Amino acid sequence: MTGAGSLVAANYIYNKAERDGTIIGNWIGPLVLQQILGNKAAKFDGRKFGWLGVPTADSGVCALTTASGIRNMKDWFASKRPIKIGGTAPGSTTDDVPKIVRAAIDLPLKVIEGYSGTAKIRLAAESGEIDGGCWAWESIKPTWAKALQSGEVHIVLQTMLESNPELKDVPLAINYAKTDETRQLLGVVDGPYGVLARPYSVPPGLPAERLQMLQKAFMDTLKDPELLAEAKKSKIEIHPVDGATISNKVADLYQMKSGLKDKLRDIIMPKTTHTM
Repeated sequence: MTGAGSLVAANYIYNKAERDGTIIGNWIGPLVLQQILGNKAAKFDGRKFGWLGVPTADSGVCALTTASGIRNMKDWFASKRPIKIGGTAPGSTTDDVPKIVRAAIDLPLKVIEGYSGTAKIRLAAESGEIDGGCWAWESIKPTWAKALQSGEVHIVLQTMLESNPELKDVPLAINYAKTDETRQLLGVVDGPYGVLARPYSVPPGLPAERLQMLQKAFMDTLKDPELLAEAKKSKIEIHPVDGATISNKVADLYQMKSGLKDKLRDIIMPKTTHTM
């Protein structure tokens, strides 16, 4: 079910889908943050979904082309112009994460929105239209492999709180944070755009026994040797996170202090999508 960056699917699962376990939703986790911040189009309460888990958490990074002139963070901070980062639409990782990073560590960048997906962002970067983009390493590694191997593209920054084992030499954005507020902003990135980036859920009100059965089946499937072998052939990362962990992460988001919510609202949400 497509529409509004998977918001149509999230609203459908919450409000209209049968509550018997036969319908499972897969929509982007940052929509939970949008609802918390006051997006009137998000007609759900994230705490009430039945969370099954995620196949793997996203490790957020920023990838820039060699043609951009930026090879490392020293170059980026010293840039005399805003580095152009490709984005899809507000509420997505490609848009929200660079905006939060820009606000937190005063990085010179400009988000160019309107691309239909990360494939279009890659093409625009390769043509010189933009300088790169920020999204999951797990996606960039297989889809931009040739450019990474040739040195035409560099991973210059990690936006999560912990370093990906494959990117130990790439600095973390939080290392450049200078205040508690900026560290809190970057801490938010680790949830909706990391562990919660692509969750699977069922509607609220599912009987507890059935939810537990589906949660177990979800995790068992993601540990199946044949599935893991196929994923390896396709260069797809699988490091599953269970439903209980997702549920706890979502609950933590709803405990966010009002001051931090106000700051995030100003950074990532168009004024027309929320009430003040």
